[in-house]
Amino acid sequence: MTASIDSSQTLWPDGDWADLKEESVMEFAEPIRHHAERVFGCKVKAAVWMMHPRAVFEGLSALEYAQSDLTYQHVIEELERINHGFAC
Repeated sequence: MTASIDSSQTLWPDGDWADLKEESVMEFAEPIRHHAERVFGCKVKAAVWMMHPRAVFEGLSALEYAQSDLTYQHVIEELERINHGFAC
């Protein structure tokens, strides 16, 4: 069964976004969101990518993984690989 996202829902900043509690996540969340929206060209696609667990992020979502400058940079690098067609 596949999940669907209602594109009429506001995903940020008042929706699921507001539920993220840890400061370290919030510190990096907004820059990741902006970058993901630019790469995917759509808020919904960016949100799906950011919130679902990924093997490249050790089974965490991009938002969960970005806990430090180093892991944040890894998320940005992965977005750039996607943007240039190098990510699977």
